[in-house]
Amino acid sequence: ERRLAELRPVTIDTLSPIPVERQIGANAPTWLDRRIIHEKTQPLASHGFGQDVYQAMVRRQQWLIDQKLMERDGHEVIYRTDILDQLRRRELRHLGQKLSAEIGLPYAETLKGERVEGIFRRSIEGAGGRYAVVEKSLEVTLVPWRRDLERQIGRPVSGIDRGGDTIDWTIGRGRGGPAL
Repeated sequence: ERRLAELRPVTIDTLSPIPVERQIGANAPTWLDRRIIHEKTQPLASHGFGQDVYQAMVRRQQWLIDQKLMERDGHEVIYRTDILDQLRRRELRHLGQKLSAEIGLPYAETLKGERVEGIFRRSIEGAGGRYAVVEKSLEVTLVPWRRDLERQIGRPVSGIDRGGDTIDWTIGRGRGGPAL
């Protein structure tokens, strides 16, 4: 006789593309940061992986303090309100420099509210997530990636950076292209 649990498929969520140990010193927004910042998250087990995550969070918190993104006030730790944006900008600058050296075009940072227009070339994975490589006429930029973009490699895209992980995409030339 099969038990009911054997009939249900198991769902596994990937919380981060990089191991917890590598997130400790990552110059990018990480899953550990989100656990540290959001107080109302699922509790961790006191052993095994839960214990490993707790220890990594303590080490990550100290790294963030050393980077001046958090500060200790007695027993309380206070983080900058823009901590994830600061980490994302650091990662984008680093990835942008590497990309620039690879393809020979300068990297241009995109600012909140700015329109991004160019050819979607590919996506790249960073410690903080995946980014779309958009080649403009004289430069290249990195912006938040969405799965829908993968079908658009080599095609013109445009969008408005809404800040953080959000960009409103339009595919094709001009305002008449389909929105993603």
